[in-house]
Amino acid sequence: AYYEEALVIGRQTRDRRGEGRRLGNLGLAHAELGDFSTAIERYEQAVAIGREIGDRRGEGRHLRALGLARSDLGEFPLAIERHQQALAISREIDDLRCEGIDLGNLGGVQLRMGDLRKAIGHFEQAIAIAREVEARDLTAALLVPLAQSWDELGRRESALAALREAVALSNQDVNGSAALFLGILLKVTGASEEGRQRLDESVARSRAMLDRCGDLFRPLYLQALALLARGDADAALSMYRRARERCAAPGVLRGAAFRLAWLERVARDTAGLE
Repeated sequence: AYYEEALVIGRQTRDRRGEGRRLGNLGLAHAELGDFSTAIERYEQAVAIGREIGDRRGEGRHLRALGLARSDLGEFPLAIERHQQALAISREIDDLRCEGIDLGNLGGVQLRMGDLRKAIGHFEQAIAIAREVEARDLTAALLVPLAQSWDELGRRESALAALREAVALSNQDVNGSAALFLGILLKVTGASEEGRQRLDESVARSRAMLDRCGDLFRPLYLQALALLARGDADAALSMYRRARERCAAPGVLRGAAFRLAWLERVARDTAGLE
């Protein structure tokens, strides 16, 4: 409601730049709740305004958001196209941090598509930029999917090192994801006690996010996975059903399935997964 009211005020004052920003915020709010169709409509309106007034930075920001929404819908070619457009703008305006984000977003789509080597190439470029601009949270966020890609290719020690660094660098939201995957890999390598500690940490962090806003679907999926890896199969199933009720978009489900595949590696070590 707040963003809708702000949008009306912006239109009344004919603040086109502000209108585009508020449309983008509305799109983000809808995307966080799993309403990607409405989010995309808002983002596209915001992109059009950015082009109309020559706001290249705003245009790139909204193209970036469009790419993420398309990816969550499983529309991967469209997602790649939008991220490439955003990347071109970031380079045009010399925004190094956003260039790193765009490269990471491209890698994220390629990871979902199973194109691991291209994904790794983009993640490594993005991490190099994030380190250069000293963006700790961005570095941490990029290290998590890089670790997943490396582990898929059998580079487990590299994956573990990346996840440990991500946990050390990141804020609470990223840390929950990093702790989850680190816990899974630690259980694989036989460090069951430390792995359990990391999984407990992930459950606690996702629970804290849900306490702040229980309508968000992403922490629900992460908590379901952490509970399952920890051996709490009934609680995990209940959480997974809640997550699907919130959002069952194809790209989101594909991402969840990819993460579940990781658990096949710990099935022998985790109670309740038989």
